[in-house]
This record gives sequence, C-alpha cells and structure tokens, in this order.
Amino acid sequence: MKKMLLTLAATMVAAGSVWAENGKIDREYWESHSGGLNGVKKNIAEAKAPTGSDTLVAFEAVSWKDSKKKANFADKYGQRVFGFLIPEKSGEYIFWVAADDSAELMLSTDENPANAKRIAHTSTWTSPRQWTKKPSQKSAPVKLEAGKKYYIEAIMIEGGGGDNLAVAWAEKADDAKPQVIDGKFLSTAPKGTPSAYAKKK
Repeated sequence: MKKMLLTLAATMVAAGSVWAENGKIDREYWESHSGGLNGVKKNIAEAKAPTGSDTLVAFEAVSWKDSKKKANFADKYGQRVFGFLIPEKSGEYIFWVAADDSAELMLSTDENPANAKRIAHTSTWTSPRQWTKKPSQKSAPVKLEAGKKYYIEAIMIEGGGGDNLAVAWAEKADDAKPQVIDGKFLSTAPKGTPSAYAKKK
C-alpha cells in the first residue's frame, strides 16, 4: 500500500510541483512581451517570472481545428511549452512545429535540458497545424529509445490576431504524416528543472 501511494503521489500532482506528472506538459507565458523569440529567451535566461502557467494534455496550445474560428489567447505575449517526451517504441522520428507568429523546437539527447538542440523552427506565422509552409518546420530524423526520457521545449511569440502553437511527430517514413504529440507520450518537468535556454553556469 505504501509503495502504491508513493507512486500515486509521483504521478498525480499539480504542474510545477516537486514531482513530474505523466500525461501532461507544462506551459508558461509572459504578457506584454516584446523582443521576438530572443525576448522569450532573455526572460528564461534571466529567470523572469511568467505572467501565468498551466498544463496541456497534448503538445498544442491555443489552436482551433475549425477554420471558421480564431484562437486568440492574447496579443503581444511569449510562451514556452516544456517537459519530457517518452516514446513507447524505439526508432527514428521526425518532428514538426507550427505557430503564429514564430517558434522554435528544442530536443535533448536525454532528460538533461543542457543537451538540447534546435531541431525545427518557423520564422513566420503558420495556420494551426500547417506543417509544411516552411522547410525549417520539419526536423531531420531523430533516433529515440523506447521508455527513455527526452527533454523537449518549444518557445513562441505572438504579435496580434489569432495565435497557435503545436508540435507533431511521426516515425520516419516516406509518407510520414505528422500527429500532434499526445499526452500519453509526455510528462511535466519537476520543479527546478532548468530550461534549454537557461544561462550556462
């Protein structure tokens, strides 16, 4: 019983707590933001407190599937979505990022954010889940191991109007179709986990 309760405590806690929470990923945002993506990186590097935070059940924020609707979480804000990716199957994977206005995606070779590198980005806005507007939105194939934790982080900036951010993946194949990363492959980051953009000590 004690072991079961400890396991439950480790997986059913609020985002940003000491423990990680499976099935979700963290999000932080800064309102009244300026300075583009470099401004978001500066906020992170200088540990500027975010305006707010929450968790997502998939790697997608403020995005509408219905083209007749426009998502508009806010104007002039920056955000980051971060946590761990845990694939169920070993193999080579391709990643995509879509966003309005611009964004970049970082992935580590393990659970250490310091080992993360940019694998995809977009310097201009895209519609929700528009994966092919720019070649840079698609990553090169990345080899992943089943059950291993990989730190993953996306940052985005928004000027005005509708906004969206989503990250997709698929196993490498000639006809690979991007699928938004579901929460079952994600985990929040324990409190104190540094960003991939944190100042190097």
